[in-house]
Amino acid sequence: MEISKSIFQIPNILMVLFAFIYVITDLVQMPTLIGNMLVALVGLCSFFYVFVKRRKTWVVERVTLYAILLTFCMIISILYNNNANITNILWIWGYLGIALVLWICRLSSTALFGIYYSVALIFLIYALQGRNPQEVLSSGSGNNISTIVMYFMLVAYLNKYKKQCPLPYTPALVFIIISLWGNGRAGLLTSLLFFLLIFLYNFIYMKKGKPKTLIILFIILMFGGYFINHFFSAAILQYQYKMERYGMDSVRTEIWKEYLQGTLSNIGNFFFGVSTKDTVYPKLSYYGGNTHNAFLMLHSKFGIIGLMIFMINTVLAGVKSLKTKDYVFFNTISVVVFRSFFDWTAFPGIFDIFFWIMIIYVGDKKTRDNI
Repeated sequence: MEISKSIFQIPNILMVLFAFIYVITDLVQMPTLIGNMLVALVGLCSFFYVFVKRRKTWVVERVTLYAILLTFCMIISILYNNNANITNILWIWGYLGIALVLWICRLSSTALFGIYYSVALIFLIYALQGRNPQEVLSSGSGNNISTIVMYFMLVAYLNKYKKQCPLPYTPALVFIIISLWGNGRAGLLTSLLFFLLIFLYNFIYMKKGKPKTLIILFIILMFGGYFINHFFSAAILQYQYKMERYGMDSVRTEIWKEYLQGTLSNIGNFFFGVSTKDTVYPKLSYYGGNTHNAFLMLHSKFGIIGLMIFMINTVLAGVKSLKTKDYVFFNTISVVVFRSFFDWTAFPGIFDIFFWIMIIYVGDKKTRDNI
């Protein structure tokens, strides 16, 4: 059954619904359980949609087995360290469902870029109003803003990449502006890195290295620089203050050190994860068990087996993308991994979707199927 690219088809509707509910639950105060359940429900509907349509395909069978294994890993980890709760299991299947729709289904680039610009516009309005990014989200810090925007941007770019055409610069520039306002050093560095990777892809691989291209890019950067300087001077001052006070130092390194020491302290912690809220680890417990590193969160909630599954597949996805010259996919992997080293973006988190896509990518022997 072939589904057209119309935005009114089920896959596109699922992506719009997921975006709407995800952003609303981040912006509006509501019980955490209800917000999480709403997001997970859309993901589960997405999984069942793909499973019904393509349950007999090798890709779907493979990732379903992975999800079953990871479910058992999380249950064992919960029994050992209580880092997660039983409802977190829904995130495994929910984010997998979104990943399967993004990879297998025909999706409208117009719809996906429309979602991205809609999400970006919401945060730009907050920024232009002079709102403190730390007060915008219902939970979590302003650092999470760049993670949310980055997810929707990368999804749109990946879909456009299937058409093997040059990538637009404007979405990446908007991402830089929002990351600057979000006042997180990791988010800003990631946005600048991604902009550079897009330039290299367009200029070298797509052979768009012409004077006209450089002129257009220069104009875009000049406009972006003026916009940032005019509307975000306060954010720039905040970055200057941070750099003067902290330099490149961060409490994150102390948190990571505590977690790694805990991991090596006994065999149970090594295999099943460190109890991140134990007062034995003062920095970890002070920050509510947030390791500020997605891969340490992965180990803490899925143990060593879960860590190996995702890390091995991430490396294999990177190698495969380089061998097959899928440079946009490689660039996506690079910025997702880079960002995930400095914050809790996944496990569970919205970047789970990208890590599931990496697993799917490694095992997919053909180009993307279409439901």
